[in-house]
Amino acid sequence: MRKTCLIFLLLSISSSWLMGQSKIGNDSIVVNLKVSFVIIKNGEVTKLKIVESDCKRCDRKTVKQVEQEVVRVIKATPAFGSSNDNSKRPTNQKYLLPLKIILRNDN
Repeated sequence: MRKTCLIFLLLSISSSWLMGQSKIGNDSIVVNLKVSFVIIKNGEVTKLKIVESDCKRCDRKTVKQVEQEVVRVIKATPAFGSSNDNSKRPTNQKYLLPLKIILRNDN
């Protein structure tokens, strides 16, 4: 549930913020990202990094803006619940989250 909320939050906030930041054409631009992070025992996000980014029809500046916004949004999320191991003790959990950000020009 938390992962789904995070994806929705990333897509809605990132797309709306970037619409005002980048000059894009009439067609949609798709930016594919893989984000890696660890949620530690207290629910805090650490070791956040963009592992991979790809955009066939946009410049590096646009990709960088998307990456920065994704990192900002993930850092701004409230604390997650901790993961538990088999004996119900809190543990650190690593995530690799694939994202597809679609930028559209609605003008």
